[in-house]
Amino acid sequence: MNYKKIYDSLINRSLYRKISVPYENHHIRPKCIGGLDIDSNLTKLTLREHYIAHLLLTKMYKSSNRKNLVFAFRCFCNHKKINSRLYKLYRLEANRIMKNGRLWKKKVSTTMKHKRAIWITKNSIDKRVSVEEVDEYLLSGWKRGRTIKYRAKHSELTKKRIKRSSKTKVVSKETRLKTSESMKNFVWINKQNKSKFIDKNNIDNYVDKGWKRGRGKIKGKYKNFIWINKEGRRTRIKKTSKDKYLELGWSVGQGLKRTLSDHQIKSFGGSTRNSIWIKKLKKQKRISKDYLDKYLISGWKLGRVKTKRLGGNQYAKK
Repeated sequence: MNYKKIYDSLINRSLYRKISVPYENHHIRPKCIGGLDIDSNLTKLTLREHYIAHLLLTKMYKSSNRKNLVFAFRCFCNHKKINSRLYKLYRLEANRIMKNGRLWKKKVSTTMKHKRAIWITKNSIDKRVSVEEVDEYLLSGWKRGRTIKYRAKHSELTKKRIKRSSKTKVVSKETRLKTSESMKNFVWINKQNKSKFIDKNNIDNYVDKGWKRGRGKIKGKYKNFIWINKEGRRTRIKKTSKDKYLELGWSVGQGLKRTLSDHQIKSFGGSTRNSIWIKKLKKQKRISKDYLDKYLISGWKLGRVKTKRLGGNQYAKK
């Protein structure tokens, strides 16, 4: 039996219809075998269709990918023998219980309801307190953070998947505006190479304790790097190479914000936040995340081609 043909016809039928019955979102190429969490890889299936789709996927693949698909299908069965009709009935009943039953509503303490609660720890004891109470606890020997117990480390494959999903995530303009507005009421302060991001209303309390406005010295990856700019281009270089670039006409600092060309605006809408770099052999281009799936199918990969140009920046001249 040609399971792939049946699966494709099921998906094609669901793409161009308006659905008025209870449905579930389905990844056309499952995430467990490399599918992306983007609109072009999602479709709406009825409860029975969703069950049948995952059953077909377990029969389509016979390679190492089948293991992941079997585990995904097991979630529908819940360790019992069940068909698509029973799954639909149990799923609808569970929805009604979740909507009408108060037993599912958990009681949350007043501290947990606070939007900016912080975890603190002392002698393997953890608790969550509000931001206003943190300083009092720190003076009495408590520390920020939680005690990590028996937490398994992510495998390299899982780390790559997490990195890839964060790269391909599209952030809407509305979300970016909300984030920007919420950050306007906060400011960076520093003291003895320690930095904090605090509410502007509390800055006087910290200034009295010796804190200063601004961020402390950068630690880690870019500690020994500085920004340079020239004719609208900018790049980050090592401090030891500073004199070499100054002789070539570069100046220290990020300079003015780089303007995008008409071609770049046409390619990814002029917003670099929702764009991503892709490469193929020695070619590279920047595209909108909406078209990413189309390019990956035709052999393109995420990332940029390594370059030996000035400062490692493609906008810099040789």
